[in-house]
Parts: sequence; C-alpha cells; structure tokens
Amino acid sequence: MHWLELTVQTHPEAVESVSELLNRYTTGGVAIEEPIELIDEGQEYRVLTGQPVKVHAYLPIDGKEEEARQQVAEGLWHLVSLGPQFVGDLQTRIVHSRCWHRLRHPCPGRRQTRRSQRPLRRQQQCSRGKRHR
Repeated sequence: MHWLELTVQTHPEAVESVSELLNRYTTGGVAIEEPIELIDEGQEYRVLTGQPVKVHAYLPIDGKEEEARQQVAEGLWHLVSLGPQFVGDLQTRIVHSRCWHRLRHPCPGRRQTRRSQRPLRRQQQCSRGKRHR
C-alpha cells in the first residue's frame, strides 16, 4: 500500500490549528516534528522554541486522496489569513509501505507489529534514495 504524506511547516502558535485541519481530512492522526538541537555528544537534545514546526499527516492512496488533499489546501488558504509567516505551503510526497516499516514509523490505521520494530539485519534502500540499516 502507498500513502500520501502531507506536510505543513508552521509557526509554533499555529500548530494546533494546522493539526486540527489535517486531522479532519486524514487517517490516523498527525505527527508533529519540532526542531531540536543535539547536545552532550548526541546523548540528549533540546527543543528549539520559536522555530518553525512541521506537521505531518497521511492519506492512503485509494483514489480519494486528491479530494482530501484539495480540502486541506483550501483550509490552509483560510489559515494564511493569520499571516503568511504563520502557515507555510502544503508539501506532499508518496511513502511506500515497505519504506514506512523500515523507517520504523507506525502505519496509519494499523497497529504496529513486533516484527516491524526489530532492527533490520541488512541495508535496504527506500524511495528517497537513502540506505537504512
């Protein structure tokens, strides 16, 4: 199965509004990616407050994804009235289920199984061209 990943970069104050909008039209909730800085030689991190945040959501590619994507884009257009610095453009990409589990992301609409949580024994390449161990 393939998924359409929807990503919006937004100001921290607009994260709740963007999350609610994406959650309304997508499956399995949203993922919020806050910018971080690694400290103590990568053993710890701190969140960079005030920096733009990425909000991700996923749609199954089943023939209905384009309608939902358009509804999200229209909703984002309304949120831009808060100011263009608060809500960025909608970015999309296709995520293949094989890469999804290799990257250890939970699959929307499915429970994560133990098998998908085990480390991989050999490197494999995903659709982004990266090699994962």
